[in-house]
Amino acid sequence: MLVFRNLKLILCLVLFIYISGQSVFAFEKLWYVKDEKRGIESFQKFHGKIDIVAPQTYFLKQNGVVVGSVPTVILNTKEKINKNLKIMPLLANITHYKDASGKQKEYFNRNPVHNLLDNPKNWEKVSKFMREEAYKYGYLGWQLDLENIEVNRREKLNEFVKYLKRIKVIKSIWNFFKLDLIST
Repeated sequence: MLVFRNLKLILCLVLFIYISGQSVFAFEKLWYVKDEKRGIESFQKFHGKIDIVAPQTYFLKQNGVVVGSVPTVILNTKEKINKNLKIMPLLANITHYKDASGKQKEYFNRNPVHNLLDNPKNWEKVSKFMREEAYKYGYLGWQLDLENIEVNRREKLNEFVKYLKRIKVIKSIWNFFKLDLIST
């Protein structure tokens, strides 16, 4: 009898949600995109269904240099079409190159990350860049997509992330970065 009563309650709740059109859960829809033709076309097609767009368009280079930007179409969509769209770009240690056939390739290059982690002056350069970009374009935050890092740099990586939090470049360490540490 108790099972039947609980089942009736669940069915009533489902029916209410269906009829009212209300969502019980407030999930945010996160959309990852690269600055490539297919990715941008897909973003343009579905931007109205996206809460947060996470473009993988900033890249860490040697000596604390960061290159890249969010594609103009994403910035314009936020400004002119969907003011509720949030932007949270990725800062990645990806290096792009062309193979022997001329095809574009990429890999996670550990050298810029190791160079960053081993030099606190580079921490300042990277954090200043991140802060200025976030302020200028109104970013929700940043995701650190740093991969292929030697495991013996774990403590330095932890200190760098704590530094970003302490100087308020990031609000929370939770779910703001993806890390891939490897043993050497």
